[in-house]
Amino acid sequence: GSHRIRQVKLHLGTIPAMEHSPLRSYGVDEHPGTSGVDGDTKQSSVEGCMLENKNPNVEVENPAVVPNLTSVEENSPMYSLTWLRLLTETCEQHVRILAAGDVLLKGFGQVIFCESCVTGLLFLAALFVTDIWLGLFGLAGCVGGSLTAFVSGFDADFVRKGLAGYNGVLVGCCFAVFLKPDGQPPWRTLTATLLGSIVQAFVTVSIGSMSNMPAWTFPFNLVALATLLTSQPLDHASAKQIDPALWSQVALSDVLAGVSRGTSQIFLASHWASGILVIVGAAWHSPVMAGSLVLASGIGFLAAFLMEAPTDQAVAGLWGFNPALVAAAVYHFFELNVHSATLMVWSALATAVLASGMTAAVSRSFLVPAGTLPFCIMATLVFQLVGKGGVTGSVAFGGGASLRHVQHVHERT
Repeated sequence: GSHRIRQVKLHLGTIPAMEHSPLRSYGVDEHPGTSGVDGDTKQSSVEGCMLENKNPNVEVENPAVVPNLTSVEENSPMYSLTWLRLLTETCEQHVRILAAGDVLLKGFGQVIFCESCVTGLLFLAALFVTDIWLGLFGLAGCVGGSLTAFVSGFDADFVRKGLAGYNGVLVGCCFAVFLKPDGQPPWRTLTATLLGSIVQAFVTVSIGSMSNMPAWTFPFNLVALATLLTSQPLDHASAKQIDPALWSQVALSDVLAGVSRGTSQIFLASHWASGILVIVGAAWHSPVMAGSLVLASGIGFLAAFLMEAPTDQAVAGLWGFNPALVAAAVYHFFELNVHSATLMVWSALATAVLASGMTAAVSRSFLVPAGTLPFCIMATLVFQLVGKGGVTGSVAFGGGASLRHVQHVHERT
């Protein structure tokens, strides 16, 4: 036996020293015959590795063993393991980035009940078309709300569907319009957006835990109006004398632009091209959803004409966004049939009338906009009609998923 050991030692002595030997990484002498110590001490390092449950041929997590590909010989098995480890880490990083982007884009889509990252991307583009600050602060609000929900340990499905971020989007858009930097550093507006997005995330979950009804945009209205009451951005505007003859001067292009802006004003975007992108984004999720938005915005424009409202308000889309949101809610939560279509038309018209009165009262009394409060009130009333008469709740059209989420949050809390 000792003769064979000598042969092995002589054979090892002919092998040149390996700079990156796995044994060297664990502090084990590659040539035990030349160490000058007894046999028990020669194996102490290897035995230590075994006692610590370490295997020098398997361990690849230690950065000292495989710091990078350049430190490993190309033909060695360790090279393949190192390459596989680096590839896995790179893929995991890209997956995390893609997952985060998917959550944020769905947050934009959920403003109009569209759980689609493509729809959300088109909505985000619509904001940048109107104003770069509108897009940036809307994105900041979505990031703040989604990150808050993730860090706070809220339901993973709630975060993944974008439900933690959509009110944050509206908070950011509102502050971009009414707390606009105007050439000054945007830190004040950005700080207000981030704080508001944090608050709305908790309010959204709280409303969901109190009832089986969606939170709608109540969290956005609570945060936005509480903030704007301190600055009162609307001036005291005297009541304008309405000249009905002005409506005869409204061209067809003005009507089309007003209907388009009625959908973009959901995000406080006032450009007609933004409205086109919103409609296209909704159509990607569902063509019927896009048709509902256009129909309800048109009903709002018609209500402005019948009530002889100022033409500039109608053309700016201010009469269309609340009815459009209500129509989207009806389509999302109700099965599509003749009864729900009738409900969609009448609820859109009623919302336009309600929004007219609430906007006038709130703006004159408190010098702040009414926001989407008319939509929230009408959507709450309409939601109570699920299962009443010929109007049935929708599962196939996406309402069931949202209802299940609300019930899950209610059970957890």
